[in-house]
Amino acid sequence: MNAFGRRFSIAVVIALASSGSYWLALKKGQNALALQKSQISEKSAEVQRLRHEVSRLEEKITAAAATAGPIDVGGNSPVYPSRSNPTVGSAVERMKLLAEMRNEKMATISLPILSQNGQLTRGIISLLELSDGETDALQKTITKALAAINNYAENNASLVHSDSDSVVISVAPFDGGADIYDSVTTSFEQTLGSERFNALMTLAANDLSKALHSYGAEKRTLTFTRQATQRGDYIVRDSREFGAGVPPFMTMAIFLDPGRLPDQYTWLAKFSSQLRTLKPALPKN
Repeated sequence: MNAFGRRFSIAVVIALASSGSYWLALKKGQNALALQKSQISEKSAEVQRLRHEVSRLEEKITAAAATAGPIDVGGNSPVYPSRSNPTVGSAVERMKLLAEMRNEKMATISLPILSQNGQLTRGIISLLELSDGETDALQKTITKALAAINNYAENNASLVHSDSDSVVISVAPFDGGADIYDSVTTSFEQTLGSERFNALMTLAANDLSKALHSYGAEKRTLTFTRQATQRGDYIVRDSREFGAGVPPFMTMAIFLDPGRLPDQYTWLAKFSSQLRTLKPALPKN
């Protein structure tokens, strides 16, 4: 083969190689484009599904509002009147609706079941459409359960730290919570009936457990300090740990006299002498 023939052969090989690379790149581009179109189609279908779900839930919310008044899950909203003729269906439907909204991540639902002093909130009374008799029955169950929990807590409380700046008390998890849980759930089901009870537990089992200190399964750390004010109010920060994967939860209460602890902390009276050593914090400059 002469020099021209060799140059032509090399050029053809290069051209073919380049042509193959080009078509391979083109094929990859087509595949990538097809994949993007598929993903866009899937996303469009998901968007349509979510739009449909929003419309469906909006219709249910409108219907619930028209037939049963506002969905009330707070402590300060207008309340429903006590039920002389229970309409269990509307209460169940509202709780199912709230649970559905939470599951679809359309709303964060947290029910304040108990006030700080252990009373059923107006919100939960209205949501469940409790009659006066049902409210009294559930309140007696709650009061009895809290008394048992506080008794266990007192026996498991220990002083961790004490000086003029802070007093820290730890409460270890305790056995006996299973009996309290059984008593509470049995009483609630007997009072509410299976429909309302099951709807409540589906929606708010965690809220009820949190209100009752996880039936003794949580670790509590209570830190007492005093404010930098003329009165030097006492503050208790009640930190509660529920175990791996569950973020800690903290509540606060303010009181004036260690000899008159808030109702939910009267079981800590044995530490009142340590609390009396606390001095008001120094004002920040």
